[in-house]
Amino acid sequence: MGPYAYTFMDRMTTHPPDQTLKEQLSPSFLRHIPESEHIAQELVAEFVQGHPEVHATDTEALARLIWLALATALDHLDDAPQFAGRCRELGRSFVGLGLRPRHFPALAQLLLRHLSLEDTEAEAWQRFVLQIERAMVSGSKRTGHAPAPW
Repeated sequence: MGPYAYTFMDRMTTHPPDQTLKEQLSPSFLRHIPESEHIAQELVAEFVQGHPEVHATDTEALARLIWLALATALDHLDDAPQFAGRCRELGRSFVGLGLRPRHFPALAQLLLRHLSLEDTEAEAWQRFVLQIERAMVSGSKRTGHAPAPW
């Protein structure tokens, strides 16, 4: 194989940048920042109520980590390997707060429900949150690593 065997299309298929999604989400994300603490606290309260097995979770830390996870993921959305790596680290951090892989889908759905999304934003947010959820589940299943210090 020559130096051009790894073509542009191969790279785009393996690690597609999602700049378009990032551009769609950024204004919505910025619009939600003033109410982010309130959104996260309500989301966590509802989550803990529906999942009593995580009653010992530090809910304040979990609320902060949710918004940090969104900001981190959005920041790295146009770099697929970096995005996946950061989300996996975040998944391990959530495990440090008592969550398990089975909790991530419920948390993702609650997040989408608690955000005030316009119709034009909903599909982009669903794609974004699903990508985060998948990477965090993957990271949360890895053992032997300490949670990332956030």
